[in-house]
Formats: sequence, C-alpha cells, structure tokens
Amino acid sequence: MAISKARKRFRVFLGICLLMSVGFFSAAVIVYAGVRTKTIKVADVAPTLFQIDIAQHQILASISGDDEKLRIAKSLYQKGIFSRLYMNAGDDMILDLAQQGHAASQKTYGDIVYSRMNGNPNRLTLALEYYRKSADQGYEPARERLAGIANTDTIVSASDSENPR
Repeated sequence: MAISKARKRFRVFLGICLLMSVGFFSAAVIVYAGVRTKTIKVADVAPTLFQIDIAQHQILASISGDDEKLRIAKSLYQKGIFSRLYMNAGDDMILDLAQQGHAASQKTYGDIVYSRMNGNPNRLTLALEYYRKSADQGYEPARERLAGIANTDTIVSASDSENPR
C-alpha cells in the first residue's frame, strides 16, 4: 500500500515535533536539576528561557489570524513585568499589526504610546494618529478614546484659562 506524499510529509513533521519536544523536555530536566542542586542560577538561565517562551508565542502568532495575533502580543506585553524582553516583543508585534491596518491593534498601539507620553507632545501626536486610523475604520473603542481625550483636553484648557499662572 502506497503512502501519499502529503502523508509522508506530515509524518516527517510529526517526527520533528516529537524530537523537538524530547529535546525541550530533556533541557528542562537538566535545568531543573541544576537549579535544585544550585549548580545553575535562575538569573543565569532566565533570559534564555524568556527568549524561548517569546519564540513560542511568535511561532503561534505566525499561524494565527490578526485578532489572535493581537491577543498573543498583548499577553507578551503584559508579561513585561517579568522581563523587558517580553514587553519589547509584544510592542513590536502590536506595532507590526497596527502598521498592517488592523484597527484593534492601531487602538492598542495608540494606548501604549499614550501611556508612555510623559508630557512629550510628539508622543501625543503619534497616539492620536493611531487612534484616528483605527476610528476611521469604524472601530468604536478608538472613537470613544478620541472623544475622551478631546474631553480631557477641553477640561484642561478651560481650567488653564480660569486659573492663569
């Protein structure tokens, strides 16, 4: 009985996945044993483990749709509390999606830029640009954010004119 080429390729793919899984498991056991016996310090292996985790997320994102990619990118960004590597990877993925025209990603990237504004008017301009791109596609959360920012600016302007310094 002949096996089709597609089936052979699939079997090779599964074999490679199995070998990678065994290799990863072996490496995890070695690292765990090293940490337990104090021959390996967690601080020494943490960046490598973070890079592996980031690569895993990026591979998953590469075979996902845009909405799922955004979810994965946000997850990486939120893991930035553990390592800046995560935040940078998530930030890059969100920016890439935003530049491709994904409305939810444009709003999310606008949020990131806006949260890092620190009084820099160029950052506000960039955030507003991404909010507008998203809102122009009909993405309601971006429209709401723009309205909220406009309302805040109006309140600040009114209080500045009432209380000159």
